[in-house]
Amino acid sequence: MLTGYPSSGKTLVARRLVQEKADFVRASGDDLRTMFFNEPIPSRDEDPVYSTLTVMRDEMLRRGYNVVVDTTAPTKKTRSYLMRTRVPNVDGLLIVVVANREALLERTRARGHFGAVEAWDKSWEPPGERSSNVQVQK
Repeated sequence: MLTGYPSSGKTLVARRLVQEKADFVRASGDDLRTMFFNEPIPSRDEDPVYSTLTVMRDEMLRRGYNVVVDTTAPTKKTRSYLMRTRVPNVDGLLIVVVANREALLERTRARGHFGAVEAWDKSWEPPGERSSNVQVQK
């Protein structure tokens, strides 16, 4: 799972992985938000976004694909929920993509997502550093 603030580079990394690896697929929280609500991030209701991501992820895992979950997932609870699967013999890896705050603000403004970084400031929780399956990418 790739997580991080809006415009931190998650989607760029996820798309590159899918492009370079035939057995990788991408499941995107942003794509689902747009499809369900046609609203910028965060949407009025994040629960259907995350629950649909887990269904999509598990179906693709059952079919033998490696799934890159590309989503902000601001809270530890949400990330934990998205990392759990009932599909046997699946290892999870959480990668937190970090970017300079000014760069985040500039990128979100350029995309017309005014206030996205500030909105996530209200709920963002850094993942626990003790976990062995967490990598921070800068």
